[in-house]
Amino acid sequence: GYIEGWGDVSGAPLDVAMVQAARKVEMDYFERMGVWAEKLPRAVAKARGGKVIQGRWVDTNKGDSARPDYRARFVGKEFNTGIDPTLFAATPPLEALKLLLAYAAGHKNTHIMLSDVKRAYFNALAQREVYVDLPKEDPDYQPGYVGKLRLALYGTRDAAQLWQECLAEHLVSIGFERGRSNPCVYFHKARNLRVLVHGDDYATAGSLPDLKWMQHELESRFDMKTTLVGHSVEAGVVAEGKILNRIVRATTRGWEYECDQRHVEVL
Repeated sequence: GYIEGWGDVSGAPLDVAMVQAARKVEMDYFERMGVWAEKLPRAVAKARGGKVIQGRWVDTNKGDSARPDYRARFVGKEFNTGIDPTLFAATPPLEALKLLLAYAAGHKNTHIMLSDVKRAYFNALAQREVYVDLPKEDPDYQPGYVGKLRLALYGTRDAAQLWQECLAEHLVSIGFERGRSNPCVYFHKARNLRVLVHGDDYATAGSLPDLKWMQHELESRFDMKTTLVGHSVEAGVVAEGKILNRIVRATTRGWEYECDQRHVEVL
């Protein structure tokens, strides 16, 4: 058991029972997605010539003290041993989100859809032979045993790139064009949809029927959490949503953008 816990990002104390519950959710997800190709002794993995790395837990409260939202991620500890341009994964500029809001403010009946892929990296197949020490929370844990990765794992050097190419392939397959100035922005000419993707978070501006089409396409491919934000009173549309811990809000005066409320608490 654990006596005490501390947030990996904020350094704030965490509720141990909630950390344990979050870790169980993560291990259940590992099992359901089939993250491990096999589990075997470390010595056998080394004899095969594959790369063997350690793992660690990253425990965070993505909410705040009033509304806790505990997340636990088991990640690989594959250290950066030098610059490798082949492992690059881009992110969109913050201005891209502000441009979506500006577009929504200037075009009537435009909504913004915020979509979050759950455990996004697990949707990309591993491309290398990598083994990770099993965590004690794994149901098959034995001292000295490792798991061979079948899917990309957070903390491995190529995971972000593998996921980025996975999502790009999907968006292009359903009619989107990838941005030239930045590879994390997309445009669907036929449906007039504008999208930015930051890691596992999508933000899309467009009409409600076209957004619902995209929601269906995304949820058919990935395990998603989706929020439709706008001024309409249709079922499923809400007044505000969150992306990158920032709030996007539709008000009677137009659209609002609020920065991360946790900054003050963290400071």
